[in-house]
Amino acid sequence: HAWMHLWSLSVCCPRLAALAGGATGEKLADVARNNKEAAYYHGKTLSGRFYLGSEFPKFFGLVDSIMTGEGAVEESFAEIFSGAP
Repeated sequence: HAWMHLWSLSVCCPRLAALAGGATGEKLADVARNNKEAAYYHGKTLSGRFYLGSEFPKFFGLVDSIMTGEGAVEESFAEIFSGAP
């Protein structure tokens, strides 16, 4: 997901800058309110910022928990995932 957001930002940011004439902050929001294409690109940049700033850091916590040496993952084998009660 992070890669997709980064790729999307690499496409959307230049396009939004061209549409908004380099406006930032409230001026950018005003441009987005009056231009559907600018609103779309602004929304895409905000969603990318949100994911990369809020959701992506959780990944590192998951990796840290896996790397702590807990052996349950290493002790598992295919037959325990049969789904049978």
